[in-house]
Amino acid sequence: MDGNRPKFIFVIGHESSGNRLAAETVARATGFDYDDGETHLNEEGYVRSTYLTHTVQQWWDDPTKIVCDHFRVSRRSLPHGGEDDSLLRMVTDHPLISRHFPDPVPFGKALEKAGYDVYFVLTVRDQWVAKLSKIREHVFASWDRAEQEMAQSQQILNQIIREFPRCFVFSYESLMFLGAPYV
Repeated sequence: MDGNRPKFIFVIGHESSGNRLAAETVARATGFDYDDGETHLNEEGYVRSTYLTHTVQQWWDDPTKIVCDHFRVSRRSLPHGGEDDSLLRMVTDHPLISRHFPDPVPFGKALEKAGYDVYFVLTVRDQWVAKLSKIREHVFASWDRAEQEMAQSQQILNQIIREFPRCFVFSYESLMFLGAPYV
């Protein structure tokens, strides 16, 4: 590993795992460019800016566009919400309508091929707390769907661990218990 190569820190975890908090903390601590992986809404609930138009998402869509230019932090939730790109082409201020599970393994491999040193920060939370949060916030009170999505997220995170040597696990409960020294 060349110490001068740009680093790409990818923060990813199941919904309600604290990945937004972890990514913002890493971005602020490092000063790296940050793609929050979010679609931002205005007061009326319509899209004012979307991750679908950000540089990192363009790389997801077409890995041949990856440019190893500077240090970056990006994040995604499992599943990751957002409108589909056909809707974005039609109306840029339409509310969010879909969720999907991104596959970070080929994306991480493409980043490495482009010249980045790739690091993954896997965010996890107590599964029962996370499922309850998903039921309340994301899956319309469906326990079965919450369990299915957690299982799919677990498979993706385990695949990342198998494929990439530079993985760190961030635990929301550990952060809340230990505070700043944990960071």
